[in-house]
Amino acid sequence: MAPPAAAAAGTSILARIPLYGRFLVGIALAGLVGFAYWVMFFSDVTNKIKAADNQKKELATKLNEVQAAQVTYLADKDQLAHYQGSEKAFDEIAPPDVQQGAFLSYVQSAAQLSGATILYYAPKEEVAQTYFVKDPMALELVGTFHQIARFTYEISKQGRVINLENIELYDPKLDHEDLKMHVRCLATAFHRPKPKTAQPGAPNK
Repeated sequence: MAPPAAAAAGTSILARIPLYGRFLVGIALAGLVGFAYWVMFFSDVTNKIKAADNQKKELATKLNEVQAAQVTYLADKDQLAHYQGSEKAFDEIAPPDVQQGAFLSYVQSAAQLSGATILYYAPKEEVAQTYFVKDPMALELVGTFHQIARFTYEISKQGRVINLENIELYDPKLDHEDLKMHVRCLATAFHRPKPKTAQPGAPNK
């Protein structure tokens, strides 16, 4: 049998603590573990919230950039459409080349709408100006005074710019109750001059 001193030495410290003391130690340890778990859990949740906030800010920034780019794109698209429409309208008024067939089509359309009859047409040599080129066409047509006046009006309504010059009325004849007359004139359309190409070896101006 071990002596009382040896038995006391072999007894754990916890065994020597009274029951209520051991109960308090247990509560303290449980509280400490719970507190540590809460700290770890709370820290993890906080980090996740911060990460989510940062991601939200980044997404908001990217969204603003995308929206700004979309606004710029739409503005550029509208401006391009405006320029394309303006260029198309300008090409109709003063095309980049003669387009003699289109010119004659405008004249024939005006004659058909007015009731006048084209008897003769002949394209003339173009006349270069500083900013444009004249495309003259000799015309001869017949109709009543009202039809001739309507012809000049319809010419002015065409999409392409066409001038009527050197108008000459001659040979009036009574056709039943209508007085018809012949008209000679010079119809002139316009086109843009071709850009000058630099000659090889020529200095750039």
